[in-house]
Amino acid sequence: MFASVARAHDPYEITSTANLFSNRTELDIEMEYRTARLLAGLGWTINTNVTQADEFATMLPKLNEAAGAFFDVTAGRNAFPARETNVTLGVENHVKIHLVYPPAGDRPLRFVADGLKPLANEGPYGSSLIVLDRVRQKVLAQSVLFAATPVAEVPARSRDDVAASNQVTSASPPIVLTNFPAAGKPTEAKGVSQGKKSVLPLAFIGCGLFVAGLIFFGMRRNRK
Repeated sequence: MFASVARAHDPYEITSTANLFSNRTELDIEMEYRTARLLAGLGWTINTNVTQADEFATMLPKLNEAAGAFFDVTAGRNAFPARETNVTLGVENHVKIHLVYPPAGDRPLRFVADGLKPLANEGPYGSSLIVLDRVRQKVLAQSVLFAATPVAEVPARSRDDVAASNQVTSASPPIVLTNFPAAGKPTEAKGVSQGKKSVLPLAFIGCGLFVAGLIFFGMRRNRK
């Protein structure tokens, strides 16, 4: 027995969050279960004789393929394919997609939501996209994408942003030095002054001996 599911008149939101780490880039996408069925090519009709868990296991290969191609991501005009894809059935009838990419570095990023194109005739589907720089703790971009406007651009990050993020915004406390020695006369100066005092008596003695020698030699000449 097959049952028909009525289409919703309001757009179904797909939430997407890109997290840029130093060693990897992660992209998390979450959508309702019926949206995932459409991406897997199952349409709107649900077989009530099959449990949701069994149906999910059946459509998982196609859903993995659709998940990897939902966003066409480029980094610095270079292809940026995902190296890991994981699709799980979450709580509240939601499907979660977790994609892992290589690190983006400071290159500009371009996200194109190609996965919205097959949903264009199924209703006004859209996807929110938030791009977070987890290294600098900054929000780089926020966009709402539709099949007609599927592109989100993230400019290149400047290396100066790292220094700016590390700047201290509050005044540093004054540095207080404790047990600092009191000011006094340098010990070397004391040594020099003492040296000068000890040299003076020797100078007087030397002069006296020199004068006595002159007198002695003068007396001997007079005797001759």
